[in-house]
Amino acid sequence: MMAKRRGAGPKVALRPPMIRSHPMDAGDKDRSRLVAFFAVAFAWSWTCWLLAPAIKAQSALAAGVLSSLGGFGPGVAAVTVVGYGGGRAALRAWLGRCLQWRIGWRWFALAFFLPLALMGLAAAMHAALGGRLEPTPITEQLPLAAANLVLILLLGGPLGEEFGWRGYALPALQTRCGWRVSSLILGAAWGLWHLPLFFTADTLQGRIPLLPFLLSSVALSVVFA
Repeated sequence: MMAKRRGAGPKVALRPPMIRSHPMDAGDKDRSRLVAFFAVAFAWSWTCWLLAPAIKAQSALAAGVLSSLGGFGPGVAAVTVVGYGGGRAALRAWLGRCLQWRIGWRWFALAFFLPLALMGLAAAMHAALGGRLEPTPITEQLPLAAANLVLILLLGGPLGEEFGWRGYALPALQTRCGWRVSSLILGAAWGLWHLPLFFTADTLQGRIPLLPFLLSSVALSVVFA
């Protein structure tokens, strides 16, 4: 039998050292993507909204289309940032989360009736404090008003905006700040995003004060969150 060599121990496989990313790398990347999201959202929307009045004299139709496209800035920004950062797989996962509709009937009821209750409460408080509720021509055109409501619910916010605001920005902010602070930050950005519309004729924002609108945007952001 061969004598065992002295000092010979068990063989140890040598492995190359693992190179771990710095803990701040992921945070820096998330921060840069969030900044890119807001930059693209504001740039897209503000460009459309500022150009629309300039071409209205030449083509009212083109100006209307451009103004409508401006409302899709947050959605375009979210698709751009998610697609650039993770490719098609990330886009599919993000869209699947945004389009999740099996959440229980109670949440659907809350989403539908809570805004109606808040508006009714605001109208009641306005009347109780001595304000007047002016008659509206909508009561004479209820079918048209209902069709317009459906159009606004689809195109006036959810389709163009909410994929970006609540679909991307809010979850990204929540990883850093929690939902309360995130909703306040997002509400302020959401309100300021409408700023060019306050200086444009024939817009809803052009007929209301800026500060109350900003406060309502922050309040709605908290409710949505």
